[in-house]
Amino acid sequence: MRRVYYNGRIITMEEDIYADYVVTENGIIKETGRGSAPEADEYVDLKGNTLMPSFIDPHSHMTSVAYSFLRVQLDEITSIKEIKEKIEKFIVSGNKQNQWVVAMGYDNNILEEKRHITDKDLDDIPGGCAIVVEHKSGHSGVFNTEAMKRLGITSAVNGLMEETPYLEKLREVPLEEGQALMDAYKKAQDKYFSYGITTAQEGYGLGMLLPLYKGLMEAGILKIDLVAYPDFDSIEKWYSAFPKSRDEYDRSFKIGGLKIMLDGSPQGKTAWISGTYTDGTCGYPALSDEEVNKAVSWAAENNVQVISHCNGDMACEQFIDAVGRCKNKRAVIIHAQLLRKDQLDKVKEYEMIPSFFVAHTFHWGDTHIKNFGLERAKTISPANSALKKGILFTFHQDAPVIEQDMFETIWCAVKRQTKDGVILGEDERISVLEALKAVTVNAAYQYFEEGTKGVIKEGAKENLIIVDKDPLKAEIDDIKNIKILKTIKDGNTVYSA
Repeated sequence: MRRVYYNGRIITMEEDIYADYVVTENGIIKETGRGSAPEADEYVDLKGNTLMPSFIDPHSHMTSVAYSFLRVQLDEITSIKEIKEKIEKFIVSGNKQNQWVVAMGYDNNILEEKRHITDKDLDDIPGGCAIVVEHKSGHSGVFNTEAMKRLGITSAVNGLMEETPYLEKLREVPLEEGQALMDAYKKAQDKYFSYGITTAQEGYGLGMLLPLYKGLMEAGILKIDLVAYPDFDSIEKWYSAFPKSRDEYDRSFKIGGLKIMLDGSPQGKTAWISGTYTDGTCGYPALSDEEVNKAVSWAAENNVQVISHCNGDMACEQFIDAVGRCKNKRAVIIHAQLLRKDQLDKVKEYEMIPSFFVAHTFHWGDTHIKNFGLERAKTISPANSALKKGILFTFHQDAPVIEQDMFETIWCAVKRQTKDGVILGEDERISVLEALKAVTVNAAYQYFEEGTKGVIKEGAKENLIIVDKDPLKAEIDDIKNIKILKTIKDGNTVYSA
């Protein structure tokens, strides 16, 4: 069927940034042009709204987003008392007595008590449950006494664990199963669609997730294009389980490459940095140089893309050096919060892609000022410095750490304003157009899908969004309030406001 979009602003993300109409056929863009719309079987009147390529998510965690629908949500809660009350209500309303209960999203930086919740706080909650409360960063969590007993934890101070020891114990917590879990994946997928995203990521594919994904694919649940990055211990198992998904989509699922994690989070002061935080600490590495070189070398030898969680500049350095030795293709530095300007030349030389978590400027900018001091905090997510070097970069939200709100992220990159109103690194601001590229054409390049996604041109997929304002013409502070009216994937409407 031949379809024409017309009567609105159409952002192509090509050199000729605007078009008057777009012609598609069977989910593929056939033509863009100026002037009157040509003949078609179906006409889509934009009614003055804006049509643009749908967004591409360069890094998030689909499974964690799905599980967020089955767990206690603590985002924006500002006191330990409220946390305890919400968990207790969840236990009572769901008849969860004596079961495992996982809560997620608490942030000690915004709590009235100015501290982490403790095992003793959680022990006050009635119901006999084994409770784990995950920090918003995803890099630490607190277990109550019953949870520590069931998991054999003996070394957690006040129930708090961080980084690799925490993540290893979290994997031992029984996962929800059955129809409720499949329904949660559907809800997660719909959430991405509601934010205009038609390609998403499973950003840390542990081996324990293999049965879940087999079930998803067998049930035909996946409609969004989903790219998975297994960890080093299980990647060959993923390739064995999904042989058709290596580097290409099978039932909307693709294995994009290998994921490694090299440090923690800057807001939790576990990101590995040169110098120190204001408290004199410097974070720490998650892997030795030998372990990093082994994984990165394997990826290069097997022609597998490698992406690496690196927040601190020392973690970035470790990854950059390994990629320089192994010559990996399109290696991605995930987060790259403290990537230094003097490291950018090597990033450029090795054709690496920083994927900045630029929304940190708003969500944790004030915390970074406290943790690093203003001068160093101003250097986080150095997008403009990368742009000046000709480095292609992308932006992400690390969902469910924050919502998959691309327009908020674009606003953050353009404005770089903290919650307290501080402009955090004015010289690292970029234009709206460059920010849009980071979540469309650049993101397509990161996935080796340039030309087919993130752009409106002949031969590209009919992956589009209709929004109520042209972001290129909107006032800066209006950008974060732009509404997604419709999301279209492969010619099919998958979300409508």
